[in-house]
Amino acid sequence: MHGELAVGIRPPTWGFLPSDTWREKLDISREQVKLNLHHPSIKIEELSVGLWIELGEEPSLYPVEDGVPALPVLLNKLLKPIRHDHMGLLSGAQWNGDPNERFNDADSLRWMRRFDADSDWPSAELRQRAAKTTGKQ
Repeated sequence: MHGELAVGIRPPTWGFLPSDTWREKLDISREQVKLNLHHPSIKIEELSVGLWIELGEEPSLYPVEDGVPALPVLLNKLLKPIRHDHMGLLSGAQWNGDPNERFNDADSLRWMRRFDADSDWPSAELRQRAAKTTGKQ
């Protein structure tokens, strides 16, 4: 897995530190990152190694069933060119009575892309229904 880290970054979460090394791979400045993520609910703090980014006041799991959340979509759009979509999210084997859902390669990739505009995670139908009922896109 260590060699794969050079391939790209994992999808962002509520608090995220894109280092200057990865920002430079995007070929944008720190100021351009701030302009791309200009939103009253996004906090960006300058650090010596990069920018610490917080999406909103507190961590969230961002269930897309409630509508596609705007802040992760904004950050994901910026970082998508350097995202590593094949991070091997597959886990060990199931046991008898295991209640946990398991990812396969296709679902893993869909989940990694859940904040992309063209995503269908968990289903296109559910995303459209949530967007209509919440007014979110």
